[in-house]
Amino acid sequence: QSGVWRGQRPWCIIGWFVNSSSVNVGATAMLESRTLYPKRGFQCLQFYLYNSGSENDQLNIYIREYSADDVNGTLTLLEEIKDIPIGNWQLYHVTLNATNKFRVVFGGVRGPGASSGGLSIDDINLSETHCPHHIWHIRNFTQLIGSPDGILYSPPFYSSKGYAFQIYLNLNHSTYAGIYFHLISGANDDQLQWPCPWQQATMTLLDQNPDILQRMSNQRSITTDPFMTTDNKNYFWDRPSKVGKVAFFPNGTEFRRGGGYGTSAFITYERLKSRDFIKGDEVYILLTVED
Repeated sequence: QSGVWRGQRPWCIIGWFVNSSSVNVGATAMLESRTLYPKRGFQCLQFYLYNSGSENDQLNIYIREYSADDVNGTLTLLEEIKDIPIGNWQLYHVTLNATNKFRVVFGGVRGPGASSGGLSIDDINLSETHCPHHIWHIRNFTQLIGSPDGILYSPPFYSSKGYAFQIYLNLNHSTYAGIYFHLISGANDDQLQWPCPWQQATMTLLDQNPDILQRMSNQRSITTDPFMTTDNKNYFWDRPSKVGKVAFFPNGTEFRRGGGYGTSAFITYERLKSRDFIKGDEVYILLTVED
C-alpha cells in the first residue's frame, strides 16, 4: 500500500547530485525530506544510486524523528552505504520504523581517492510497506529474451530463518517467461527443520516507473508445504542434500539444488516490454521469504 501519509502522496523526489570532485575528503552534503506522518510504524525507502566519483564516496541514510519533548528532532543513522560501484545505477532499499512524525535525511560523504564526479540519486520513493529481503539485479536483459541462453539462476540467498535458496528465470520460451523457487544446500542446514515448513516466497519483477503509484509490478508467491511429495514419494521441500541434484556455482563450488516450484507463464514478453520492467536494459527481481 502507498499514499498513506495523511491523505498525501508518498514522498517522491527525482534527481539529486552530490559533487565530490571539488571538495575535501570528509565533506558532506545533506538532502532532507519534508515532514512525514506515519500510520503503520514501518516504512520502506527505495532509491537508485549512481557513483561517478570516488569508490570511497559514501551515502548515509538518517531519520530525524520528532516528539512532543523533542521539537528539533533526533537524528539517527540507519544505514551506511559504502563500496558503491562506479558507473552503474544500483537499486537500494532501507527499512524505517518511524512511529512519530519524521524526516528522511540523505548524507553524501566525500571519500579519499580521485573523483571526477560524485553521487547521483534518482527515483526516491517512500511507502508504508515492508522492504524486500533481497534484490536480484540482471543486466543486458533484452538479448536473453527468447534466447537459448535465457536460462538464469540467481545468486544464492538466505531467508531470515536461514534457508538457502535460488530463483530460476526461464526466458527461452518464445512468448513468455517462467519463474521458479528452489531450496539449495546451505550453511545452516544442520540446524533447520526439514521438510521446510510453511515459508512463503514472493518473487516480484519490479515495474521501474519513477512514480511508485504508477507501478504495476508482476508478482508470484509460493508456499513450502512440508507434506507435499514428488512422484517418487520424497518430500518436495526436504533437505536439498537428500533430495536435490548436484549443481555448481559459477566459481566451481558444488552444491545441491532441490526441485523448483513456480510458474512457466510468469509474464508475457509483450507485457514485459510494455511498461518499465526493463530500464537501461536492466531488470530487478525483489525477493522475500518469510513465515
